[in-house]
Amino acid sequence: MNVTSSLRGRRFGRAPPSYSTWNAGNEGDPAQTPILASPVLDLVLHRIRRSVVACEHVITLHALEELDADDLSVVDVESCVLSGAIVERQRDPETEEWKYVIQGSSTSGDECVVVVKFTPTGRVRVLTAFALKR
Repeated sequence: MNVTSSLRGRRFGRAPPSYSTWNAGNEGDPAQTPILASPVLDLVLHRIRRSVVACEHVITLHALEELDADDLSVVDVESCVLSGAIVERQRDPETEEWKYVIQGSSTSGDECVVVVKFTPTGRVRVLTAFALKR
C-alpha cells in the first residue's frame, strides 16, 4: 500500500461520518448545503466569536433595521454569536464570498439568527439578524 492510498479517506478524501452534511431542499447544490458539524466551521465560528468579543465586528444598516423591527439589540446579536452554532454556509453568487448563518439565543433566551461574512480585511460584517418566530 502506498502513502497516497493510505491517506485517502483520512485527510484528502471524504469527511468522516461524524461530520455529515444536511441537505434541506438543497440537494445537488453544495454551495447552499447547511453544515451541522465540521472542524473547519468550528474554527470559523471561533474566529467570528473572537471578533465579537474584541468588538471588531461591523453591523450593517440593514442588520440594524432588522434588529429594530424584531425588538432586538446589538447585545442580542453578540449573545446569538457567542451562544450559537453555524447552521448553514452560503456562497454569494455575485461576489463568491462565503456567508455564515448562526443560530443562537438572544439575551432574553429567544432563538435568533445572525448572518455574517468576512470582509476583505478579515473583519466580521453582520449582514442581517432576526428573531425566529414561534
